[in-house]
Amino acid sequence: MNEDKNVQAVPVKQEQQIIEMMTSLCNRWQDEKEYEDWADYIKAARGFVQQLGGQLVKFTKRPFVITYSMGGKIYIAKVTSQFIQLAVIE
Repeated sequence: MNEDKNVQAVPVKQEQQIIEMMTSLCNRWQDEKEYEDWADYIKAARGFVQQLGGQLVKFTKRPFVITYSMGGKIYIAKVTSQFIQLAVIE
């Protein structure tokens, strides 16, 4: 397996919470994007990240990616129709 030494695993509990939140928001956005405001999704993501003790850095819908900081590290979670990718950038 080819591993990038600059990318680290995200703690399991946090990883599960991020996957659940991102999957939920992504699925809802796909169903409701014609009717709902993206700003509401940013607000929901910001509140979720703050509950985990972090700060939202960026949240984009195309591609569906959330970037946030926590504990001095930058976390990136990306959701596509084929996979969910989580990474920690130091």
